[in-house]
Amino acid sequence: MDRVLQHPVHDGYVLRERYRFSLVAVLSPPDGAKPDEVTGALQLLLALTFAFEEPNQAGFQLLSLLDTTKEHLVGHDGQTITLVLNPQLRNYLLNVARLDAKPVA
Repeated sequence: MDRVLQHPVHDGYVLRERYRFSLVAVLSPPDGAKPDEVTGALQLLLALTFAFEEPNQAGFQLLSLLDTTKEHLVGHDGQTITLVLNPQLRNYLLNVARLDAKPVA
């Protein structure tokens, strides 16, 4: 996710339709993650949800981090990892990218 959050900073704070990374760039043999560990990490990201509560209203809304409804699916093919972020989280993710880009004093 760190790599994904670096992209909006370089793209003028715009979220891409999808993010693609070389599996080799993410894995750093011999001590790096193995492809099955990448699959496990992607499954954890797919399970990640955010709960949003509205002040003065009962209940909350759950939003998943990743969007699995698009033509470009989340996953890896052994060479490339593809992530598609939920567009409903756009403003939150851009705010995190802005905070992450600020140097710590």
